[in-house]
Amino acid sequence: MMRGSDKMQLIEDKASESLKAVFTANLELPVDLKKVLSHFGLELVIGSFEDKNIAGAYMRAEKKIYVSKDNPYNRTAFTIAHELGHHVLHNKGEEVLYRRNTDFGEVNAQDEAEANWFAAALLMPKDKIFHLWSITQNLEKMATIFGVSSSAMFWRLKNLKLIS
Repeated sequence: MMRGSDKMQLIEDKASESLKAVFTANLELPVDLKKVLSHFGLELVIGSFEDKNIAGAYMRAEKKIYVSKDNPYNRTAFTIAHELGHHVLHNKGEEVLYRRNTDFGEVNAQDEAEANWFAAALLMPKDKIFHLWSITQNLEKMATIFGVSSSAMFWRLKNLKLIS
């Protein structure tokens, strides 16, 4: 059984490999998720869910990621990256449906935590975070540069032990 830190490093590596496969030259920020989805052959569908607590869903059989049109861009970006994390990390058969709830009442907490970590690593690559943090040390500026919420940036910086 893999320890938590080993699992997180594996997820970091998978996110990094995904970025390198898509952006063979220089990676510009924020990460262009359309290019990433295209690389994986996934279609993005933006619309409404009957259950307003659902922010996004991934349907492996359809190769589609669904996101709510009711969320701001930075939240939508994280949801897309989160659902992509399920595609990359959780290959449990064709009929699997993942959905991301806004109320965090998750179906499989470990899979959801792993997809969140993948999303953070994809949208906020570790090397770019360390480089830009050494220059600015301003959480709000960093969130804007990476196209993520201040909350997502806070947790990424905390998990990388750049802030306490």
